[in-house]
Amino acid sequence: MLLNFSLPFLFIFSLAFKGALHGFNFYHYDPYTQNLFAKGFEYDSQFAINAVTTFETFEHFVNPLEEIEKMLSISKNIIFTTELLPQPIPKPHE
Repeated sequence: MLLNFSLPFLFIFSLAFKGALHGFNFYHYDPYTQNLFAKGFEYDSQFAINAVTTFETFEHFVNPLEEIEKMLSISKNIIFTTELLPQPIPKPHE
């Protein structure tokens, strides 16, 4: 089973539907937003989760280490994407 952490509404519905077609069980968990479109795919802490997925969310976390700890308390595997900025960080006009 896979758990998606803080993902936009329609994308989790798509993951759950397409994942089911390919034998994956995706569930939804977003502590910051009401679940409007992924009804029936809510995460239950009794589920054994193989991996947590989170796409383009790390850059929005106020305290990323706390969020990573939450994810690792659910599964030892995290699959994520985020945009990395070069050093030095470019100024807005660059």
